Amino acid sequence: MRQILLSLVMLFSITTSLAKPLFPDSDTAKSEVELGVEGIQRLCPTGMWDHWTFRNILFDRDSNTVVLVVQLNSWSQRNEANVKDATETDQLQHAKWIVSNFKAAYEDLIKNPSIDCDGDFMLYLSLGALFKQIEKTDVKLRIMLLKPDYSNQVFGDLPLALSPEQLKEVKLKK
Repeated sequence: MRQILLSLVMLFSITTSLAKPLFPDSDTAKSEVELGVEGIQRLCPTGMWDHWTFRNILFDRDSNTVVLVVQLNSWSQRNEANVKDATETDQLQHAKWIVSNFKAAYEDLIKNPSIDCDGDFMLYLSLGALFKQIEKTDVKLRIMLLKPDYSNQVFGDLPLALSPEQLKEVKLKK
């Protein structure tokens, strides 16, 4: 009996030690929200509806904000005209629309637990759970929408780009 018990303890400890690299405890997270963000980061990038891409998720401690980084599939002149005249209310409505889609997907998965070969089900489950956790805290949520061509938001539509020739000209900073 002792040998069986010892064998089980050894098997459990081996299994636990092998699982640790797959599910490491966070050495940096200071809250459940941060821990959730770290877990979701492992899924990135992943697909969303309409061929959008969920690029990344970040937690900014300075502003106590979770940032969802979403890249759109396409962009047109019509889109450009719509955002040019967008008000703060329009932006809020769009953010709510995105979150409501995530929440609807989460609730649907909870009620009908089938994946139907849908690879983004883990994203929806994880974000739905994270949203519920955020709702219990004072953490804010921000959504960063990127154009399909990875436009750099700091400089608007002006990308930080170098041609091969320009790249060759760059010297080490002394």
